[in-house]
Amino acid sequence: GTIVDPQQRTHTSQLNYKAASKAMRRSNFSAAYFYSNAAMKLLPPNHWESHYDLSRSICLVLGNAAYIDGHIKEAISALDNILSHGKSLKDKLDAYYLKVALLHARQETNPAYETCIEVLQQLGETIPSSVEPEIIVEKVDKIQSKMKRLTESDFMNIKTMDSPYHCSLMQFYNQVCYISYFVHTPMLNWFACKLVEISFEHGFSKYSALGILRYSMALGGKLIDDAEEGYRVGKLALKLLDRFDAPDLLPMAYLCYYGYIAVQIEPFQSCGDMLKRGFEIGLSIGDTQVALLNGVHYIQKCFLSGTNLSILKKECDY
Repeated sequence: GTIVDPQQRTHTSQLNYKAASKAMRRSNFSAAYFYSNAAMKLLPPNHWESHYDLSRSICLVLGNAAYIDGHIKEAISALDNILSHGKSLKDKLDAYYLKVALLHARQETNPAYETCIEVLQQLGETIPSSVEPEIIVEKVDKIQSKMKRLTESDFMNIKTMDSPYHCSLMQFYNQVCYISYFVHTPMLNWFACKLVEISFEHGFSKYSALGILRYSMALGGKLIDDAEEGYRVGKLALKLLDRFDAPDLLPMAYLCYYGYIAVQIEPFQSCGDMLKRGFEIGLSIGDTQVALLNGVHYIQKCFLSGTNLSILKKECDY
């Protein structure tokens, strides 16, 4: 029956929230959506005043689960709830991050990019509207002079980033770097360099590995045209990712490394195998967009390596 007692309703809401969080960790997104939705409905009308932390936590899980499970309007509503009622920028950062991902998934890429820039500016960053290629080359030269002095052991032993503020900067620079590929490509290398610069100054986080991978893409690209060095640095970045428990970043890491960097050096077939793995991991954790990009690159590498087309067609049909 319906729970009437306010204390019992709040207690039941907390239990549903815990069940939703557990379901998210197990990648059971439908269950997470069901439990977080139930938790939300059990809160009192003035829950943002009376149960602020619980309200924010439930909305965050609901927004994430609803987004992955395909309930887009409810996801947006849950995240906007946090952005409307959050007491500080710190309390809103996770909601901003998810909303940007959601906007990008809906192909609202310009608003996603602009939101990232807005958050970074609120965090105190100054972001140029455009950069000249000479600026990028200068940044790369400075980073490379540092990179070439480091042994692999030196690189792997750089301290772990311990500042929540700089971790947030890395999170949003990583996000805007990815989105810039689709709407503001000339800025991509500037963002990649920024990720590396912050990492060397303040320590490595899980986002440092992705930043260094994107920097490696810049090394191997037309502007710098040093595929061997891009490959060397990219391998270090993949090893760095092993230092952090970050399965959520593996699909993007594989896309960057095997889709753009290693493919210039390693056989197409071996790169294709890892891109297929990136596709599978992406689907398992709900990152369908990056999973599909891995899939596209996998098919391309299969064509280039001479894979039997009838076998490839069966895989695509699957």
